[in-house]
Amino acid sequence: MSIIYLTDKELRAVVNFMKPKKRFVAGATCPSCKSEDTMRIWTQNGVTFRDCVECGFAEDNNILMQQNQQQQDAVQNNSKTDWNAKDKLIKIIDATAS
Repeated sequence: MSIIYLTDKELRAVVNFMKPKKRFVAGATCPSCKSEDTMRIWTQNGVTFRDCVECGFAEDNNILMQQNQQQQDAVQNNSKTDWNAKDKLIKIIDATAS
């Protein structure tokens, strides 16, 4: 095993290369403090993160995906509930019966 020695400049270059690049999202509004143009987004180890530089709000895409899935489930459950309620209200009448 060999040891590699890096100068300060080389070490900074390696660290900066490994750091995720955080980008501001134009027009984005923070869901917490409602400030506009304060949201940053970046990806690290395959996970997308976002945060607000104004209030410190932060979340990752796993939370966002869970929230989206819960919203979709709620919409589907409401649709099923409404459909089932309508089914229960239908009464079939035989018009040929005397």
